[in-house]
Amino acid sequence: MRKRPILYFTKRSILERPQRIFLMVIAVSMAVSLLVSMITVAGGMRKRLADELKAYGANAIVSSSEYLGEAVAELLKQKKGVIVIPELYGRLCLSGKGQLPRHQLMLNVIGMPSEAMKELKITGTIPSTREVLIGRRLKEAGGFSQGAELNLSENCDSSSTERFIISGVFERVGPEDSGIIMELHRLQEILGLKGKVSVVLLRISPEDFEDTIQELKSSLPNIEIRPIRQVALSEERLLKKIETLMLIVLIVVVLASVITVAGMMASTIFERLVDIALMKTMGGTSRQIQTFFILEAFIVGVMGSFLGLITGIIAAQAITLSAFHKTVAIPVIVIPVAFFIGITISVLSGIPALKRVTAYRPSIILRGEI
Repeated sequence: MRKRPILYFTKRSILERPQRIFLMVIAVSMAVSLLVSMITVAGGMRKRLADELKAYGANAIVSSSEYLGEAVAELLKQKKGVIVIPELYGRLCLSGKGQLPRHQLMLNVIGMPSEAMKELKITGTIPSTREVLIGRRLKEAGGFSQGAELNLSENCDSSSTERFIISGVFERVGPEDSGIIMELHRLQEILGLKGKVSVVLLRISPEDFEDTIQELKSSLPNIEIRPIRQVALSEERLLKKIETLMLIVLIVVVLASVITVAGMMASTIFERLVDIALMKTMGGTSRQIQTFFILEAFIVGVMGSFLGLITGIIAAQAITLSAFHKTVAIPVIVIPVAFFIGITISVLSGIPALKRVTAYRPSIILRGEI
């Protein structure tokens, strides 16, 4: 048997059994689709999930017995994958209109860079130099509203006050909701602490968390760096659970696909025992006959891989859109991986039955002894 007959018989085989070929293509595409979805989602999941978990706040904190210099924050910013948020804590006296009782006139104030405020849950706008954000609890307790004026001073005995406009209301789900937030450099000027911060909050990617903490401790031995365990551990546990679940589902689907394709290939091969015997009688060798069936399986694998690649990409985008309201980039590696897995599943599934059948002599098959 030469190449042309092999191609001819392969074409005839596919055209004569379209339903079975279609089912094998679907079985292969299911495994490929899930694999593509997993690689695509997993590739962007950590970043997207880390973005979503910013709502939980920082997962590490840098502090000292005294104020930290802003130079420490600048040094930390050089670390790849670390979001740095310097904060200054203080208390200012509120005077003027409002419904707050006398003992609440001293308010907790947080100073932070404007870019860090973008991560807060805000109703309103990011404050400028002469504006502040007011906490949800303080707003409800004092009857304040967006656009109202606040007169603030360093202490209640001072006759010098500064006027600020409430640009919005923030919610941090903590004691900070009873205070106000203003631009870091403005609070430093009011408190006379130019270039100083109370703490530096760090947002470290979950996969690099432990290594980054150890690296920072080595480079900054005189400064205390503590992980916020509740946030850090919950992030890592959540990521591991999601990845484990995806891996288990992938293994189950791939095994189901292999079993399905193997069963169909075996059924197809045993249905054509007489054809195999005739091929051998006409001078075809076992290797040539195996090549014929492997070529058929290869075509099924290519078709299933292509279909699985398309559906996998669509599924991955649908998953990330529904979960994070954003799409993820498609890794180039998924294309060769998809075709390799699809073709491998298709070809390897039929080899055991094929080797068994081609080992029989044509005379035994034609006499119906099998």
